[in-house]
Amino acid sequence: MPLVPGSACGWVQGRHKQRPPSGSVVPRLDLHNPVGQVQLQHMKTYKIESSVKLPPPSRPKTKSLPSRAAMTMQALAVGESFLVRDDLEAIRAEKSMRDMNASARERKDGRRYASRRLPKGLRIWRVK
Repeated sequence: MPLVPGSACGWVQGRHKQRPPSGSVVPRLDLHNPVGQVQLQHMKTYKIESSVKLPPPSRPKTKSLPSRAAMTMQALAVGESFLVRDDLEAIRAEKSMRDMNASARERKDGRRYASRRLPKGLRIWRVK
């Protein structure tokens, strides 16, 4: 029994569903054509090339300096805190705090920081 296009579920041979052979053209039903006519569509892929060399990065790698908040957090003792008044700096400081907490968990060095938004700005404490 030949393979014929079936419902939206795929190809049908008798009562068993089968996949079309690899690399074959998959027929699709076109709603604009009368029922029973099948329009063939090919799936296009990108051209694969193997002899193209990888160019160097467009930006040179530079060692960035830690932020003001990160440097301040490294200097804190347990129970000490500092206040960040500027809203934009507060966002950066909160991100630095989250990053430092994550790296402390990975290193298991025991440093933990907490922050709270106050009317004056963002305050960051070293809690452990």
